[in-house]
Amino acid sequence: MPNMTSLSTSQIAVEQKHISKQNIDGLENPSDKPAIKTLLSLPPIRRLPVETLSWIFILSVFSPDFDDRESCYKHPMVFRISHVCRQWRLISLQCPELWSKLCPDSVVGPWSISYTRALLERSKQFPLTIDIQPLEVNEHDSRYLRKAIRLALKHAERARVLHLDDHYGEKFAVQIVKRLSVISAPHLESFRFGLSERLDIKHPLFQGGGTPKLRHLGVRYHGLESLPPLPSQLVTLDLDRPHRTVSVSEMLSVLSKLPYLEIISLWACLQPDSPPVDNPVRFNHLTLVSIADAVSNCVAMMENLIPTHPIKISVKRLDWDAIPNWRPVGCLFERIGTRLNFRGEPGYLPLRTLSVKLTMPNRRVQGWVDVQCNPHRTNVSPYLDIGLSGIPGQHEEYTFRRRSNTWILRSCKLLQLFDVQVLYVSSKTFLPTDSWLNAFEGATQVHRLEIDEAGALVGFLKAILTPNEEYGQDKLFPALKTMFIREVDFEHKYRIGDGVSTTVGAALLDFLKKRASEGSRLELLWMEDCYHLPNGARLALLEHVDKAFWERYDVREVGSDPEEMDKFHGYSDEDSDSDQDWSDGWGEGLEGEDEWSDEGGGDGEDEARME
Repeated sequence: MPNMTSLSTSQIAVEQKHISKQNIDGLENPSDKPAIKTLLSLPPIRRLPVETLSWIFILSVFSPDFDDRESCYKHPMVFRISHVCRQWRLISLQCPELWSKLCPDSVVGPWSISYTRALLERSKQFPLTIDIQPLEVNEHDSRYLRKAIRLALKHAERARVLHLDDHYGEKFAVQIVKRLSVISAPHLESFRFGLSERLDIKHPLFQGGGTPKLRHLGVRYHGLESLPPLPSQLVTLDLDRPHRTVSVSEMLSVLSKLPYLEIISLWACLQPDSPPVDNPVRFNHLTLVSIADAVSNCVAMMENLIPTHPIKISVKRLDWDAIPNWRPVGCLFERIGTRLNFRGEPGYLPLRTLSVKLTMPNRRVQGWVDVQCNPHRTNVSPYLDIGLSGIPGQHEEYTFRRRSNTWILRSCKLLQLFDVQVLYVSSKTFLPTDSWLNAFEGATQVHRLEIDEAGALVGFLKAILTPNEEYGQDKLFPALKTMFIREVDFEHKYRIGDGVSTTVGAALLDFLKKRASEGSRLELLWMEDCYHLPNGARLALLEHVDKAFWERYDVREVGSDPEEMDKFHGYSDEDSDSDQDWSDGWGEGLEGEDEWSDEGGGDGEDEARME
């Protein structure tokens, strides 16, 4: 019958005549027809066509949200599907693709061999997905596991996806390499190879015929010399700590032959002393770049990788030989990267919000630059988040060297933050005045400043209140209208000059007075999770700002105490210069390398300074 919505009013009456009374009665009484009655008695999913059910089964088995290794069952998903009923078993056995996913390490024990054999047989000649990940098992079960993996790799030539993320003993890794060295992989599209770090691969893999369809490549511990020539259609390249590093120019030469790359991830792949390079490579399809290396190498790579459209980027600074086992990046090995938009010129970011985090735990940390899609503190997107990431607990013996701050803030300078309007800075330890002025000199459109921790606030106030002949005082946030302060002790003392100290609260009042006298009075001051600012002192601040809030309450509603107000205005410098005021490491010049030389003092002394 034609679609009734496509008929005119006059045609509807004509169409209704073709529907007999008998047909209408049949539709109203389907129980009179045995076939319809049987169909209606079935659950809804059993009424679906065979092709639809097959696709549902395939999506269930290959879903990234489901992992047989994390399942509470002892049987792979495909076997559980095929044992629901006779109909589902017949459908599943007629679908070779459903049986083409092999995870030999998902089931441990004697049955792992039986499952692997069944999957290989029922998948017929359909290209395989072979995924082998690290797994700790006892010696008894490891025998069955190795046999199952060996059985799966006998069919490696059929592999469409081959992921080998770890090994089960040095000798077994050598056997895997020997097997992969002599075969061809005509169907291989995704190859991830991360066997033993001590494994020496003397001959390239896949010498039997190469990998003509390869699109996604991830290699850990081993370089490109262990692989056949890369096909030009490669989309993803992820190199993670290879034995043999190359110069920046050599890496750019390799990348220039891969015009379709969408993802580039390089971790400790470049030689430490690579000479400067001026060999830009343009990419029309690039979506993500992740680089973790020495600062000079990061800069050289980012200056020569030229995208033609907005991309995502993650840049991490590595200190050579400091923490050899820490892996902060890897596209195929873990999810990384967030949004970063380029306008066209390298190094220019049309951002609206900048976030700088310099929080430092009592262990060595590495610098990183990331861009977040959905900032949790503001409704402006995108925003740049620059900070220092912590190292897992096993590396707590390493202490932080604050010279990393210099690299972080130089990154801000290089980014040319012309369009930043919202700035978020967090630093528990003192953030020097020159660093503030040098890093954020170009952010002249900032109208909202969020500061967490006293170290960042002290550095900011000192940069504003201390005369500076090189930068002047009118170049730091002239458009500032709102200010958010969190986690600050306003009674804490800090040094503003030779023999002169003050408190954070008094310095904040001086800053507000200065802004008001210059005709750039703040519209809003928000203080949250802060300490030791009396009610009267808050009202004193309110004299120089339109609105002020303390712990989400309007300061006007808190009340005034004259004695507290006098105390706030009358701090004595004579009581502010004791050595105990500097136990947390605040003060002048803490970012210089001289204070962090290796001479004298051990890890315990460094940790005490950090506390």
